[in-house]
Amino acid sequence: MKSFHSIDSLIGEAECGSGEEFEHYRKIIRENKDLVNFLRFLEVANPCDQEYFLYKNTIIISYIMRYTFIKLGKNRVSWRFRIIGLPVSLSDPGYLTAKEDEKTRASISVILREIANRLKGTTIILNADNELSGNCRTLPTFVFYNRFAAFNEYLDALRSNYRRKIKSILVKGKELVFRKIKPGEFTKEHYELYLSVLNRASIVARVMPIEYFKSGGSEIFEATDKQGRLLAFIQLKELDGVLNFLYVGFRKNESRDLNTELQPVDLYFNLLLFIIRYGIENGYRKIVFGQTAGESKSKVGCKEETRYMYMTSSNPIIKGFLGLFRGIIALGTNETHYNVFKRIHEACDKAPQH
Repeated sequence: MKSFHSIDSLIGEAECGSGEEFEHYRKIIRENKDLVNFLRFLEVANPCDQEYFLYKNTIIISYIMRYTFIKLGKNRVSWRFRIIGLPVSLSDPGYLTAKEDEKTRASISVILREIANRLKGTTIILNADNELSGNCRTLPTFVFYNRFAAFNEYLDALRSNYRRKIKSILVKGKELVFRKIKPGEFTKEHYELYLSVLNRASIVARVMPIEYFKSGGSEIFEATDKQGRLLAFIQLKELDGVLNFLYVGFRKNESRDLNTELQPVDLYFNLLLFIIRYGIENGYRKIVFGQTAGESKSKVGCKEETRYMYMTSSNPIIKGFLGLFRGIIALGTNETHYNVFKRIHEACDKAPQH
């Protein structure tokens, strides 16, 4: 197992290495060019002790997270642990294999447990797309599989009750103005909307610095009302042909603060529908909406996809604790499912087979 503290040093090793294993690594890098470039960007825009590993035809991506349990004045009780995952709000796993490497994919659960158990300290594998141990799950991700050439086709494919609801939401948001902004136009006002969302969240995995949003590397759209007042923003990122919804910012009490009739729930649904419209109009076949607000995303046509986690530690006491309370620490799935499309579209609405 070889480790690297930058993606470029890993690439250099892969390019210079000889043998079948290094050819696998080079192929993985070629197949994930956008993600590799984004990881390089994140090392600067969101440094969090990123570390990468080459192990058994697999590239492993990890970073360090610190979680504060108790704050007493200037004193804090924190827990430092390693996450095998992506250091940004992406629900993809933190490991890469070559697309046609079925042999490695078949043994990926064993490979991941092996590397996690070899690392010092506490290690948590997040968002694995294979069961790792004891069916321990994390939050599912929600994905929109686009089968439409135009937004109106999407609306027509909805069951009548969902179509009426969505059209009503679009009417309520008809005066919203969406504008793509340049990185330098991202202001403290935008960032405060992002922090407002975090303050309402039950679980906060990480807080991205304002420099992350101001540094580019993605598309940011702001939503304003007819008076030009900022209501919300969304951040989108294309990675190797897939459109990803990364971050959002809006206030829950926006209607009261700005004296607008648009309620927060209607604003949020308009943001989701803008992403679907944008994805359809730009020809994306897959839009990943992430792991929060699953009910809302399901109601606009997203499909839930299971994600798994695994926790271990080189400290036997902590390892025992994690094993004992694994079921409590693990996060549940969305219990309610919505069939929003007409029956004729249900067959083609499923995720494509690999």
